[in-house]
Amino acid sequence: MIAAIDDDPTGEDEATTAEHVGRLTDVGLLQLDDDNNGSYRMLNTVRQFCTEVGRASGDLDRAEEAHARYFARWCGAVGEGRLGIEHHTFVQRMVEVAAASLWARSRDDRTTVFAICRGLAPVRSALGQEADFVATWSWLQGIDRADRSALWAEAAAALLATATSQCYETAAVVEEIAVHAGSDSGRASAWLERGRAMVPAYRGQPAAIHSYAEGLLARGEDLEASVYVGFAAYMQALLGRRDRCDPLLEQLRRLTRRHGCPFSVDSVGNGYAAAIVTETIRGDLKSALERSRRPLPMDPAFSLTSAAALAHTVLLAGDQDSMARALEWSSKGSFPLLAFLTPFTG
Repeated sequence: MIAAIDDDPTGEDEATTAEHVGRLTDVGLLQLDDDNNGSYRMLNTVRQFCTEVGRASGDLDRAEEAHARYFARWCGAVGEGRLGIEHHTFVQRMVEVAAASLWARSRDDRTTVFAICRGLAPVRSALGQEADFVATWSWLQGIDRADRSALWAEAAAALLATATSQCYETAAVVEEIAVHAGSDSGRASAWLERGRAMVPAYRGQPAAIHSYAEGLLARGEDLEASVYVGFAAYMQALLGRRDRCDPLLEQLRRLTRRHGCPFSVDSVGNGYAAAIVTETIRGDLKSALERSRRPLPMDPAFSLTSAAALAHTVLLAGDQDSMARALEWSSKGSFPLLAFLTPFTG
């Protein structure tokens, strides 16, 4: 997929860009993507051919630079909430973002890498691309301490929540971020707070992430709330704390109604799994199972938690069809979490 024609990275006016795109489409080098968001894509064979031609002509570097600059701006638009809250629309672009990040790291273009990290801070943990995250995190940690700045601190803090989920040892990094962020960087401080809250949450102590989620809701930071309120709700649900989980789920439902999007894995992250767990806790197995029968897009970052929640309900209800759905969901994640349950599907 390539960028939509708005906010053109080449500096051409919109009419000229549209003319070029129209000609490329007419001869079959570009195809209008079927997601109806104004994007165009190339067949892999066409992309490979264009890459070879660009490399031979010396134009490839200029094109890759324009591509990286565009997606740095695009990430900024994501972070500002200008592109909505449904994460599956972002996931479609993450291959391009990863390519832009790789180019910028290979050129030591810190401005672009930092911009990508900061832009995706509210949703980075929801967007997959684990290999790109690992490479970017390692690259950030490889920058000499003498060269680390407030912008470096913001970029590192932006990735911190994802780093904790990847089981990195982050204590030393947290201290370094705090030193360079200073008191003037509200964004870095907030993301640092979020990162600090994740570790105890994974250990069954969700108070800090619950407090952080409530702060997001109070500040109206809908994009980030769509990820971390769901996470806080799921952590509370796993502990059987419906008194704390249910109010968060209701806030998520209000958020999705306000944005006109479904209560789904893509829009509210682990909140979907939390809803299944709470319905099961109160004995409403029918509602929990019915949720799995809706045609919902599955973000790999959250399909595993939803699959695990559904599998627990299925084992209580003995519903074989829903077990097949749980297995399907698990296959969309990083690894087939529920493969050991295959014999129960008959």
